[in-house]
Amino acid sequence: MLYEVITEEGIVASVKDEITEVQIISHSECCSCSAKAVCSPNKIVHTSNKINAKVGDIVQIKISGDSLLKTSMILYGLPLFFLISGILIGTYLFRNYSSYELISVVLGFVITLLYYLAIFNHNKKHPNTLPNIEFIIIKNN
Repeated sequence: MLYEVITEEGIVASVKDEITEVQIISHSECCSCSAKAVCSPNKIVHTSNKINAKVGDIVQIKISGDSLLKTSMILYGLPLFFLISGILIGTYLFRNYSSYELISVVLGFVITLLYYLAIFNHNKKHPNTLPNIEFIIIKNN
């Protein structure tokens, strides 16, 4: 998985500054994929646009396996860690209150929300962490 490279083709839906939204084109391989039940038919991927693709261009994007693994940890692993940590810290800090369990759960969610806000803010300031458009397959005239 670390050394795997995922390539997808898609149509540039919008361009804003150096960030594009690419709508992924579904292929015949999608029918045999085990994740098709949870996969959206209209997948939109935000990418960096270093090759100056325009709206309507058909492009190829590449995502490395290690990047996908890091992203999965950032989006799923760390929030779970922060949620559980917040609950445990809240349970310890508020154990003398009658509704300490509710306060602990709320604290866990607040910490997790703050984490997601920090990630969202980081991605807006650093678009180089996004997948890249490798090349334009067909230019839209």
